Amino acid sequence: MPVMPMKPPVAESAQAREARLASELYAANMRAAYDGGPPASAATGQPTGAVQAHGIGQPAIARTPIAVQSAGPAEHHGFDLEQLLGLKFAGWVGAIILVIGLALGVKFAYDQGWLGGMPNSVRCLMIAAAGVAMIAAGEWVYRRINRLSATGPYGVGVSMLFLAAFAGQAWYGLYTQLTASALMAIAAAVGMAIAARADLVSIASLAVLGATIGPLFMGATQHAPPGFRLYLLAVQVLAIGLCAWRATPKWWVLRGLALVMIFIAAGASGELDAPPAPFDLGGVIFVLVSAILFQGELIFTTYRRRPGPWGEPTRGAIFTLLSTAVLTLELMAFFHYQTPSRRAQVLLWAALTAAALGRILARRTVGLIQLGRGYYVQAVLLLTLAIPVALSGPSMLIGWMALACGLAALAAMARDRLAAIGAAFVWLIAAIGVVVWANNYADSANTWLTIAGEAIRASVVIAAVLALAGHVTALGLRRSRPANRAIHAPDFGFGTLIDLAAIIAFSTVLVEFTSPPFATRVGLAYALLLWAAALVPGLAVLGTISTALLAAVAVKWAALDVLRERFLPYWTSEGRPFFNAQMATGVAIAVVFALQGWSFRRRSAANVENPSAIARGETAWAGMLTVALILIGFGLTVNVDHAITLAHRANHWLDWPGYSAQQLIGTAQWAGLVVVWLLAVRTTVTTASLRRDVVRIARVAAYLLAAKFIAIDVIGVSLDSPVPTPGLLLNLRMLVAGLLIVLLVLLGRPRTDVAADGFTGLAILAILLVAGSAEVDRYAMQQTSGPVWIVRQVAWSIYWALLAVATLVIGFALRQQMLRMVSLGLLGITLLKVTLVDMSGAGTGWRILSFLALGALLLLTSVLYGKFAKRIIPAEGLL
Repeated sequence: MPVMPMKPPVAESAQAREARLASELYAANMRAAYDGGPPASAATGQPTGAVQAHGIGQPAIARTPIAVQSAGPAEHHGFDLEQLLGLKFAGWVGAIILVIGLALGVKFAYDQGWLGGMPNSVRCLMIAAAGVAMIAAGEWVYRRINRLSATGPYGVGVSMLFLAAFAGQAWYGLYTQLTASALMAIAAAVGMAIAARADLVSIASLAVLGATIGPLFMGATQHAPPGFRLYLLAVQVLAIGLCAWRATPKWWVLRGLALVMIFIAAGASGELDAPPAPFDLGGVIFVLVSAILFQGELIFTTYRRRPGPWGEPTRGAIFTLLSTAVLTLELMAFFHYQTPSRRAQVLLWAALTAAALGRILARRTVGLIQLGRGYYVQAVLLLTLAIPVALSGPSMLIGWMALACGLAALAAMARDRLAAIGAAFVWLIAAIGVVVWANNYADSANTWLTIAGEAIRASVVIAAVLALAGHVTALGLRRSRPANRAIHAPDFGFGTLIDLAAIIAFSTVLVEFTSPPFATRVGLAYALLLWAAALVPGLAVLGTISTALLAAVAVKWAALDVLRERFLPYWTSEGRPFFNAQMATGVAIAVVFALQGWSFRRRSAANVENPSAIARGETAWAGMLTVALILIGFGLTVNVDHAITLAHRANHWLDWPGYSAQQLIGTAQWAGLVVVWLLAVRTTVTTASLRRDVVRIARVAAYLLAAKFIAIDVIGVSLDSPVPTPGLLLNLRMLVAGLLIVLLVLLGRPRTDVAADGFTGLAILAILLVAGSAEVDRYAMQQTSGPVWIVRQVAWSIYWALLAVATLVIGFALRQQMLRMVSLGLLGITLLKVTLVDMSGAGTGWRILSFLALGALLLLTSVLYGKFAKRIIPAEGLL
């Protein structure tokens, strides 16, 4: 092929030019290999640097073009559909059809008696001669036409040699199985020689396939296992030696096929069925020698040649795993009837051998380092497998956990990410085993401990050990990064996932197999332990995990321990309210929430140079204090229900109806918590925006409480059943109304950093309107001098009118137009009510009284507007 000069790119770096030249040289070698000629070389005027065994050096780059040389006639180079169909597909399909046709023809001639007078030996010689002739034809095609075109004749010839060896023993009985196997070995050697000469991996694969399948059909494995194993070893040596000699990517097919044939031969010979004693030492030696052959060839080949762009180091690592898996399975079949400890010893020795190989190769070149990693993975897998082989039940689970912790410690000390990943893998296996064992095996229900009267099952103890091992594994993941590298998010992310998985696994078993209160207390203690561990440098992420676990414990306490228990059919109000274990647990959870929030605030306050960090810490403190107070409020609400139930049952201090008292005291309680929360946050927070947000949130909470008081505590209770108890104005409902009004006044007034809220007046007016109307209704129900309906309507009209005038005065005083407009609207509604409702059924005296009162109030309203309007409303055409 003529030399094609290549113009170097403009402004190309040395590294980029070197990579481009290496890629073009590799492509030229691939084309030369396709044509059957010698590999291409880079013609240089100056040294370009040696192409080393495992990489390209960094010397000066040659400035001369690459010359691609190839032997043989000029052909169209490259891979396309025409070559696939015309050269490979047609050749192989033709060869297969031809072999099948010859076999059927010989069989037909034999059945018809056409060859009856011909000795059997001559028949076999004729089949072998036909095979040799086809091989000769393939050689001619290889030399004169094309390498790939010769694949078909070569394949037919080698197949005919195998057929001759098989027919002589199976069909004609000319020789023994041993002789037939030897002839098949010769046929395989011929196929290997052809494959080595023409670089045809397909012919080598055919040779391995025929050499393995042929004796299986003859039954050689049943009558002479030692001889068959030696025969298989010879075939392996041929195949593995050819792979080591050629050492190109396409020969991975032959390696894989040789491995598969060993597995098939072992299954067909009954080795995988684990025959009983005597112990088959020859089989063990066969497996060990096979392992040495496969692993040694792979190490040698990787060491001898530079890895190309096919990703061969990674392929090699994967192949080592597959070969070890196949050979270990076969090896365990020979030790099937041995003791578990002996089988585990075999796996331990195999794991130590793999670890030693990984250690030796870890400090070599790039390709061998990848293989070394593969051997490390093998060691972890073998150790993981050895544990269930030697142990069972809880001992097996604890063994997996100990292995995970050991690998995590190794990862932390050696800064080895691979060991850390292995620790995570083993721990996940242990977690799955714990879940399966706890739900399916009777011994997991055995009582191992008794704590505070609670019987602790074996599954709970094992799950606790699993959680501890998970956190150790996560620590190893975080500490496995190299010392000279920064901590990356994936490092913390993977470790955090293991931490969360440990928490979830333990919590699942704990909740399922212990009582709800005990599970809550253990979860709280677990969160405290994680919080304490977060104080260790580098483990701050455990603080966040602790908070998340604490939130889950709080939800579980509220949903299962309190609400579920309260609404169960067998719930009773016996017991002391407030001073009980359930309330103590809720207070403890709330205190821990508050302490965690305070610690976040303290840590952020130390960073005075970062205002955003301070703001985040104070926000966390405010949020966690909010959760703490909500938990306390929730517990108080349930215990108030309990206390009121007991008080009514004993006819003690409370004469207000039970349901109404529960609602009113709950409203007062939450109002007090809003005040406590506002004072606590405002006095400890320095961020201006957060202080404003706290006031706004408190106002919203006050509005919600006012809405709850109006809709449920007053209207809802009154509609359900009137409250005829004595004590007008001086009763529980009016006391709560006064408390809400004070809270709204405090929150609604203007502050230095927050403006006044105009909706506060509307909320106060709504409370006074609804609560006062309810008191008027109670007053009317107690009257005996007149009709209840008339007294109620007239009193409502008078009260509403007075309230409207008072609101108007306050609106003028506070310069709140919204209040003034609402007061006028209330007056209008009152006037309409007097006209349409009060006058319809009232007597003359009541009508006169209503009109006099309403008229006087309207006159007073007019006077007030006339007096104050000029001060507030502009005089531009309004007055």
